[in-house]
Amino acid sequence: MPQKVTPVATSIVFESQWLRVEALDMGAADPSHGDPAYVPAPYYRVVENAGVICVLLSADGDFVMVRQPRPVVEMFTLEFPAGRIDAGETPEQAVRREVFEETGMRLARVQCLGQTEPIPSRLHTLQSLFIGVAAAAVTPVKERGPEMVIVPRAQFLSVIQQEGMHCLVALGAIKLAELLWSIDIFKASINEINQQFSANTHGAE
Repeated sequence: MPQKVTPVATSIVFESQWLRVEALDMGAADPSHGDPAYVPAPYYRVVENAGVICVLLSADGDFVMVRQPRPVVEMFTLEFPAGRIDAGETPEQAVRREVFEETGMRLARVQCLGQTEPIPSRLHTLQSLFIGVAAAAVTPVKERGPEMVIVPRAQFLSVIQQEGMHCLVALGAIKLAELLWSIDIFKASINEINQQFSANTHGAE
């Protein structure tokens, strides 16, 4: 188990429906404690709700991504479907909802590969990493929201080099899937990937 670092006290500096900023008094847990020249100062962190990220494959084996405006970085980004976990939801329920809201697709197969804190230096948000395969269906219809982008797996690297590396956390999910399943997600056939789901996961609800 990882060694814990526990603040002496925590206060909220700012809070909205999306996030809050906390000031942490680290006290003796601060490595500078005991230095006569050290002046205690709060350590700030941004706290967001836990979320989900899904490396999504179409029934034909292409990556399904979304392009959407991100005001924080002042640009449109190309990412895999993702979002926060709402109150009362499990991570799997959240990922199924987010995939449908952002792409109009239903998940036929899905597996959680692990969890991560993507920027532990300042951001506290537990992200559950999923890989999923969409159900075979007619072309989904979405009234609004992110633009769905189909990216053939063989073209993935060149596409994200052109669009920007905004899906690096999802690349960790891809690597985890490869390590757990001993297959190359970029080269394996969709039948091989589905076989791994059959061996390791349950199907659609």
